Amino acid sequence: MERRVEILFWIVIAALVALFTAQVAAPRLPAGLGFASPVDVRVACTVKLLFLLVGTVTAFRCAARLGLDNPARPPWIATALGLFSTLVGQANLARYQFSPRIEAPYPSLADFFYVTAYPFFFVALIGFVRAYALVGYPIGSLRERWRWAAGATAVAIVVALPLLLPVVRSPGLSGAKALNVVYPALDLILLIPTFLLLRASLPLRGGRVWLVWGALLTGFVFMGVGDVLFAYFSTLGIASVDPLLHATYIVSYGSLAVGVLRQHALLAS
Repeated sequence: MERRVEILFWIVIAALVALFTAQVAAPRLPAGLGFASPVDVRVACTVKLLFLLVGTVTAFRCAARLGLDNPARPPWIATALGLFSTLVGQANLARYQFSPRIEAPYPSLADFFYVTAYPFFFVALIGFVRAYALVGYPIGSLRERWRWAAGATAVAIVVALPLLLPVVRSPGLSGAKALNVVYPALDLILLIPTFLLLRASLPLRGGRVWLVWGALLTGFVFMGVGDVLFAYFSTLGIASVDPLLHATYIVSYGSLAVGVLRQHALLAS
């Protein structure tokens, strides 16, 4: 069952990414398929809600399949709570995205839930690293883990800094500017334990465990990419790339859902 749902999710992701990317590359499209048209926004919002709902429910199911003394159970509960918080944030944003007359405020209540999800995700990822160490996975020594963490942080900063500098240097102080800095910063922090988990599963590459963390890593990376691009383009007042942002978050939430589905299939087998 999970395999069929995963294939369907990848088809939906590929189709929407192709559509939204084409809109940025060739904006002269038929009526109703222009930049950030109501149809596009509603489709993107619905798909994001679907991915987050499936991810949340399946993450809780993963936790339920693990014993109370299993060290991976608390991290999966935290993962489910992080996805649920993101789902609530997206649901709050949906009120505006489904309304043709009201523009979504920024910041809004949705941002409270988006930000709240990050501590859950961070606790979950650190818990997974700890659980891997307890069961004997080859996650390397503490020094090796610090080196990987430092390397991942350096790469992320080098990529993100040129885009974030205009945000930091923009005049004035506001909640929107603060969030445009906070979101990418939280994403950078989140990527550190994610890369450690991917490194721990590299000896198993090609196997089912590696596929789980590969999908989760993809989800968190694209979440960071979306936040950085949103901060950059919103600061410059560029709205023509809205479809690209939709595509980025669809890849993020879809990949997270696929990773959770793969984990549930692994536990069920």
